[in-house]
Amino acid sequence: LLAFVFVSIDGTENIEGFRNAIVRHDCVLECHHVAGTYDYLLKVVMEDMHVLESFLSKTLKKIKGVSSSNTIIVLGTLKEEFNF
Repeated sequence: LLAFVFVSIDGTENIEGFRNAIVRHDCVLECHHVAGTYDYLLKVVMEDMHVLESFLSKTLKKIKGVSSSNTIIVLGTLKEEFNF
């Protein structure tokens, strides 16, 4: 299961702690600092919906400073490239 998760951080004092915590999780493939309504965009991969639910409620939302999130589940991928 592939999903994108937008994350809002409450207070700049919590940014470093969030960054240190989120990169420790193998399910997080990418973490981008973004402009707009949210502060970060995560690309995550999970075994199934139950694991995603557990990650969101028991891991992500318990990181100090995480005030909200918005999850988008990928139904299919038409194109994905890596330009290294």
